[in-house]
Amino acid sequence: MCKTTHCAHVCVLSFTKMSLLAFEISLVLLLALPNLLPCANSTASQLDHQADMLLQWKSSLNYSPEWEYSLNYQSFCLETWSNQIGPCNWTSVTCNATVPHGHGRSDAVQVVTNISLPACFLEGTLDQLHFEDLSELSVLDLSNNNLNGSVPPSIGNLTKLTYLNLSNKQEIGGLSGHIPATIGMLENLETLDLGYNNFAGPIPSSLGNLTRLVHMDLSYNLLSGRIPHELGMIHSLKLLYLSSNSFNGSIPREHLESNYVTIIGSFIQSNYWFHPSKRWKSKKIRILPR
Repeated sequence: MCKTTHCAHVCVLSFTKMSLLAFEISLVLLLALPNLLPCANSTASQLDHQADMLLQWKSSLNYSPEWEYSLNYQSFCLETWSNQIGPCNWTSVTCNATVPHGHGRSDAVQVVTNISLPACFLEGTLDQLHFEDLSELSVLDLSNNNLNGSVPPSIGNLTKLTYLNLSNKQEIGGLSGHIPATIGMLENLETLDLGYNNFAGPIPSSLGNLTRLVHMDLSYNLLSGRIPHELGMIHSLKLLYLSSNSFNGSIPREHLESNYVTIIGSFIQSNYWFHPSKRWKSKKIRILPR
């Protein structure tokens, strides 16, 4: 009888230990569950967030009645922008796979990397375009529209951007305010076109941090002051458009070290000129009228 009781007691203890072990395992799995879920789920929400933000920006845009057929053109550019389909299938939007930090290639997900809307008769501001939500963007082309207002400093979050075109060769509209110093954080940028706008004030010296820049167009603005010598430290620079501004002083050519620079613009209009210098380090420079 005692043996039977002892056996039952041992069985109860064993069962209790197994139950406790199972509970501990379940608890560990429950706590680890967020990390075990497929990465696609979290990134799908990131893509959804990007879509919501872009649709919010779209809703803030107006039509340009001054431009004939503007409604048709804008509708064509943005007609697929809706919550009925994902942003990777929208016109003028491109997505690419990216691997989130701390994950492997098998966890690669789709995010928006290219927004190209040139000459789409868009009228409005960039206020609702939250650049911090587009950190994987490599191309942003909003040229030749009727955008106005300032460029948000948050544009500095687009650190993977290689092409930025906000120029406006139209008779109306144009971005204004100062050129954000945060553009100098876009260290992968190769093309920067801010021409034909209403930007005022000096050129930010931080643009000298754009060490991969090949093409810079700041022409036809309201810029003033001296051209910062930091621009001369951009060794990759090949084309520099500066005409039709209100610069003063002289271009610090002793700081230009690129192998070949073509400066395009009328410096008589800009009240700017060259001083000869034996310290000129560039192998070749051309000044072309525009």
